[in-house]
Amino acid sequence: MNRNFEDTGSHINTMHKDLTISLDMAMDLGVPLFTASTAMQLLQAGRTCHPDGDNQDVARISEDIVGTGLKK
Repeated sequence: MNRNFEDTGSHINTMHKDLTISLDMAMDLGVPLFTASTAMQLLQAGRTCHPDGDNQDVARISEDIVGTGLKK
């Protein structure tokens, strides 16, 4: 796994914004998005722990949860 978590061109705040729009639209339409809701929680944790990071920081949050690093 490429452990590049910054300056990949995909800032975590952008993904959070886009996913917020998608979840709001799904709520308005009455469509459940179970997996997207879980992704939102991981993105929120990523924004809190790594506010200048990119979307790949979700991997770091997952590593923290399971207590080990992701490897190839």
